[in-house]
Amino acid sequence: MKDYHCLIPEGVGDLNNLKRLGLEENQFEGPVPRNIGNLTMLQVLCLGYNNLTGEENDKLGESIKSLEKKLTGL
Repeated sequence: MKDYHCLIPEGVGDLNNLKRLGLEENQFEGPVPRNIGNLTMLQVLCLGYNNLTGEENDKLGESIKSLEKKLTGL
């Protein structure tokens, strides 16, 4: 198992052509960076089994229209 205990880097939201982002089971903490909502090409986002917090996490799926929701464990 991966063991990072850190925040998801803000730079992830700058990867404009990203289609799949698998960050599950990394023990990330805190909120998901808001700029992930700018990834218009993103189809799959896996964030489960982390320690993510914040109200903006609930709105994330709404901001990415192409997203297949796989937010288990969020």
